[in-house]
Amino acid sequence: MKQYFFVFALLLMAVGMPFTVVSCSSDNDDYVDVVDRDIVGKWELSGWTKDGAFTSYSRGYISFLSDKTLKGKGYLNQIEGHYTCQGNKIVIDDYVTTKIGYMNQEDYFFEENLKNVTRYSFTNKGHLRLYYSGNDYFDLIIKRD
Repeated sequence: MKQYFFVFALLLMAVGMPFTVVSCSSDNDDYVDVVDRDIVGKWELSGWTKDGAFTSYSRGYISFLSDKTLKGKGYLNQIEGHYTCQGNKIVIDDYVTTKIGYMNQEDYFFEENLKNVTRYSFTNKGHLRLYYSGNDYFDLIIKRD
């Protein structure tokens, strides 16, 4: 009887193993966890989506400060403003940029669309996503100094 129990236990483990492996591999960066988290910190731009296509870009950053101000930098320009968060909604107002110039279309795109951000979320890897138009977003990574 013990032999049948042992064979049954092995069979059960063999059948259940693939499901265990599949369920543990959820480190997919496309998954967005909409958790209300503190966004205070310096975030480095890694890129953005536009019409579903991702563009890598790392010439900018945004610092969300605890006094509800923000400071940032595009490639050439300084960025300043204020922000308020409620749930996953964010409002960026009093937004200004020095507009010294733009090296390329990507510089312009980042700085001009930052003021259109209306909500945010975090990926399971901790990236901050700032949504500026529908499902299009800026992807930012926390910068540890």
